[in-house]
Amino acid sequence: MGVEKIEPGNYKEGLRRIRNTRCVVLVFHPQCGHCVELFPKWQAMKQIANPNANIVEVNGSDMHSSREMSASAIGRGTEGFPSVMLMDKGKIISRYNGERSPEKLAEFVNQSVPARSKSRTRSKARRGKTKKLRRRK
Repeated sequence: MGVEKIEPGNYKEGLRRIRNTRCVVLVFHPQCGHCVELFPKWQAMKQIANPNANIVEVNGSDMHSSREMSASAIGRGTEGFPSVMLMDKGKIISRYNGERSPEKLAEFVNQSVPARSKSRTRSKARRGKTKKLRRRK
C-alpha cells in the first residue's frame, strides 16, 4: 500500500481500502499547531521507516461531519490531534504516545510490518528448485 491519504472527500472509499490491512494511521488537522509541528518529523520518518509499512494519513478536518468516518474505529479512537495509532483489520491495536522524533516514530511504524517467517522463505526456495529441475527434464 505505501502511503494512503484519506481526505474529507474520500473518507468512505479510504476506509474501505484500509479495512483489511495492518497499518499505522496519523490523524491530523491542517490548522492544528501540534500537527504542523509534527508534520516535518512525520515526513522525515517516512524516509527511514520500513518501505513495506502501510501508512495512512487522515485529514481529520471534517471527520465528525462524516457518518462513515465518525462511526469508524479511527473516528471513535481519535482523542485529539495529532493521533498516531496502529490498526489491524479496522481495529486499533495500540496508540503512539512516545517521543515525536523521526527515529522513534519509525520504530513504531516498523512494528506494523509483520516479520517474514523463515519457513515461508525456505518453502519458496524449495519450490524454486523444484521448478528449475522440472524445466531441465
